[in-house]
Order: sequence, then structure tokens, then C-alpha cells
Amino acid sequence: MAYDPSQQGLSFGATASDNLYFLAETAFEVPGAPVTLGAHLGYTDGALTFTPDGTAFDWSISAEWALNDRFSLTAAYIDAEGSPAPGGLNQTDAGFVATLSASF
Repeated sequence: MAYDPSQQGLSFGATASDNLYFLAETAFEVPGAPVTLGAHLGYTDGALTFTPDGTAFDWSISAEWALNDRFSLTAAYIDAEGSPAPGGLNQTDAGFVATLSASF
């Protein structure tokens, strides 16, 4: 859970607002394979949404492959609720993200 109190940085109108975020995540290793599968579900209520009622869900599913002791490759599909602003960009389009990570 995360909470951002009412502050100017969360002001998207005439007054400052706050934001409450709940999340649940899980991950498990695939037995006998260098792969970890993960899932995320989040719910936000407040200023940091792109919905008319100020509440939204976001979610993702991912797979991480350990390439060796130092490098891993992660692929994730990420999505969030939201409505595009009139004449604006849709800031909540779903997307596929790939990440190459190194540990030293």
C-alpha cells in the first residue's frame, strides 16, 4: 500500500489532492528452468488516475529468464484503466515491455 497526502505536486485542477494505492504481486520460479513468472494487480483512488471517477486498476504479467549469474531478460505485458483526454494522447494504452538487466 502507498499513500501520497494532499500536496501541490498532485494538483491537477484548482485544489491539491491525495492518492491511495493498493497492490498485490506474486512470483514463482518454474521448477527445472531459469524462468520466474510474475503477476501484479494494483488499484488506485485519487489524483493519479486517468478515469472520470478517480479510481482505476492496473495489472501486468511477466516472465524473467536468468541468462547467467549476472544478466536476466524480462518480458512483461502491462495495462491500466483510463480514458484519453479530449483531443489528447491515451496515456493508458496497454503495452509489451522487454528489459535486459545486469547485476554487479
